[in-house]
Amino acid sequence: MVQGIFPELARRLLYGDAYHKAEERIMHLLEQFFNAVYERTAKEVKRYKEKEETMVFLLIGTTFLTALLSIVSIIMMAGSAKNIEVCTLAG
Repeated sequence: MVQGIFPELARRLLYGDAYHKAEERIMHLLEQFFNAVYERTAKEVKRYKEKEETMVFLLIGTTFLTALLSIVSIIMMAGSAKNIEVCTLAG
């Protein structure tokens, strides 16, 4: 129960329509703010996930290309070594 010098005024301020309307307006603004923050964060997360997928794809492609070039280099060096051996034996 509200007690004090102006209890009726306190009751009207605390339980009146003006208070509830002001509270509703403030809560609506807070809800808009939190929704904007959530949407912005969701967009950032989506953007970084897409960027991550691209980077993983590039990493896999680069690794595959490096392995392929290494195998080709080994095969070419093995062929060159045979040619050197044949020239040395013939000479």
